[in-house]
Amino acid sequence: MRNRALPLILTLALFVAACGADQFQIDASAAEIFPGECVADTGEEVTIYSGRKENLIEPVLDAFTCATGVTVQVRWGSSTQLALLINEEGNRSQADVFLSQSPGPVGFLESKGLLGTIDNNVLRLVSEDNRSSQGSWVGFSGRKRVLVHNIDLVTEAVTYGWYESRNMHFAQFNEEFSQLVQKKYILPVNNCTSAIHLALLSAGIGPGDEVIVPD
Repeated sequence: MRNRALPLILTLALFVAACGADQFQIDASAAEIFPGECVADTGEEVTIYSGRKENLIEPVLDAFTCATGVTVQVRWGSSTQLALLINEEGNRSQADVFLSQSPGPVGFLESKGLLGTIDNNVLRLVSEDNRSSQGSWVGFSGRKRVLVHNIDLVTEAVTYGWYESRNMHFAQFNEEFSQLVQKKYILPVNNCTSAIHLALLSAGIGPGDEVIVPD
């Protein structure tokens, strides 16, 4: 491994001023990130294993190349597959940076001792609650979820109880959803894990059986 894999690249903030005739060209999406003139190629190169979607990340990487003159080579794939690949490659891995869709693969590589230490000048750009206490990773982006609910129905559900035997809305949901999917019986559950568990039980899956799932 040339440089032990760092999960994120925040050196976008560390722009290099240079000039030259052979300049990198970027599209409008990348120009929104870095609106300045592209600098000349420095001859330097960084290899990124990215589990993030290409259409979202490529403009960021193009903006980085434009601002720094550093060429970016990217290997695209799922975060889990790329983390397993880095683990398999070990010190032979070409990855300088690992960009993950979720924290699990980052934690896996950290447990294997395959993450390097990010420079303090970069770490200081990120709040403490969005970076590793060991300095091995930083958060690159975040997302928010919006919950829409009917205040009247929530108040009524809290007042009369959450359980099936006491909640009229639960029974109403069962009936209406059963009609929607045209099934005589349905069984709502409180989370995805419970749903998968019941699906496996209904399919007769038990200890020792092999289950193949998509990544």
